[in-house]
Amino acid sequence: MIIPPDVLSPDLFPESSFIHDFLEIWKHSESPFSFDIFALLAATGAAVGRKAWFDWGDTRKTYPPLSLMLNAPSGVGKTSSLNRGREPLDALPASISKPLIASPGTKEKILKYLQLKSNMVLFAPELAAAFSLEDYKKSLVPLVTELLDFAPVYHSLGGKIDGEGDGIKIINPTISVIGASTPQWLYECLPQSAMTGGFLPRLLIVYEDLKRQCVPLPKKLLGSQGLRELEEKKNSFFERFEKCVEGAKGEMDFTDEAAGLFIQWAESYRPISPSLGPFAERAREFVVRLGMLIAITCGEVLISREVLECAIKCYLYTQRRLEEVVVKLSALGRQHKEILDLLKKNQEGLTRVQIRNHMIRTLPAQKTDEILLSLAACERIVERNKKLFFVPPDEAKVETPILK
Repeated sequence: MIIPPDVLSPDLFPESSFIHDFLEIWKHSESPFSFDIFALLAATGAAVGRKAWFDWGDTRKTYPPLSLMLNAPSGVGKTSSLNRGREPLDALPASISKPLIASPGTKEKILKYLQLKSNMVLFAPELAAAFSLEDYKKSLVPLVTELLDFAPVYHSLGGKIDGEGDGIKIINPTISVIGASTPQWLYECLPQSAMTGGFLPRLLIVYEDLKRQCVPLPKKLLGSQGLRELEEKKNSFFERFEKCVEGAKGEMDFTDEAAGLFIQWAESYRPISPSLGPFAERAREFVVRLGMLIAITCGEVLISREVLECAIKCYLYTQRRLEEVVVKLSALGRQHKEILDLLKKNQEGLTRVQIRNHMIRTLPAQKTDEILLSLAACERIVERNKKLFFVPPDEAKVETPILK
């Protein structure tokens, strides 16, 4: 069983990955490692676009573009990481068909941009402003959700809102949302349809609550010579980034060993909390996409077992951290946590009736039973001799929970 790491360390990644070069350049960054790493991976995916793909064998294809939300309280370094990740994209030469980078705006604006350039990055350091609740932006979330499915053609019937004429047809529309927000915005400001309609689960959400280190004035630490060396390192990295992006073409696939690992993991994977159910539906797709991107950073077109294991650990890390946000901010998450905490305190186990009685002030018995079933499906609780017991996340695969 692959255990998610407590910290997303550079040591997790293959030695041949240019992620190490990037982190060496920004070793004095205050942002968490995870923010810098995922911002770079998102930029890599945007640069490659649809030039590379993974074929599932059942008409589905997964492409490298990774939609990303860095989520943290103010001051942790979200925007700084996004800007660092964007630099390699901006540095790509005109000879490379690089993506158009723009703020989200409105549905009409995005469609006009995609007609000019079919590969586009919606760059939004403040997602709260980009996807706000004004009436004129109500159609933005459904549009982006549809585009993130990477259909081969986008059709719109036209009319006044889309412009005059016979409508819109865009071939291979490719879009990445790369942005940041605070935890509270997820549930207070974003439309509820963003969760139920599938927008948020199509984004890889990376949550952190602390800076990596404190470096108030990096240029003082580097000095004039260090700043010159920094620019040289950046230029060298941009060249390597360009080479890897250019080399990522055609179908990407697993090695036989990696395919075996993926099947084993995919068949046994369960979200660590029922609150993460909507996100877990896309777990396999995200792991494949991360595997593609990590392979590209190594200059490879095959996804090795080492790369896939790294991708799985990266994904599991994001889900473990995301649970902290979802549980704290959603009513359902708090109910799950209350029941788990109750069972954690009562190590001798509790019957269903005892749990129902404890929750009766806030939940009817039927709803409590539904939560117990979902917790069992995630292997967070187990039944023995008609009593329910808490199962720590790292031990969740030891027993098979059964609730009738």
